[in-house]
Amino acid sequence: MWIFWLVLAVALVVVEIFTVSFYALWLAIAAGLAAISAALWPGLIWLQILIAAVVALVMVPLTPAITRKWNRRSPGYKDARIDVVGKTAVVVQEIGPNRLGIGKVDGAGDWSATASGSDPLPEGAKVVVEAVNGTILSVKPAPPSSSQPDS
Repeated sequence: MWIFWLVLAVALVVVEIFTVSFYALWLAIAAGLAAISAALWPGLIWLQILIAAVVALVMVPLTPAITRKWNRRSPGYKDARIDVVGKTAVVVQEIGPNRLGIGKVDGAGDWSATASGSDPLPEGAKVVVEAVNGTILSVKPAPPSSSQPDS
């Protein structure tokens, strides 16, 4: 039985290499621990299953918290949602208050966007990102630039 668990563990490591999600890694560790218990106590199949289940049921729900913690400590980590708030953008496709359009944010590419005001924002208009809701920006017209000469 330990060979079964070992093959399963190796297969899950291969899956993890291609997905990089950590979920398969925890399952591979669970299968590896079950393989060790199968080698030590071959007749106790219930123990092997219990060890694999407990490790998987403890580690899989913790994956999002663990990966967020590791990502925040990584050099150069930036949350893209925080990074675009306050930046200027140009309207690529008209944006309405209740209608999605597209805005090109300086240094962050194209984003779906809605207007925070009641007026639609025409193509080519300069806007400022006020907030991020998932993958949709809330934008408002940019203030007029002060580089124009006074008359």
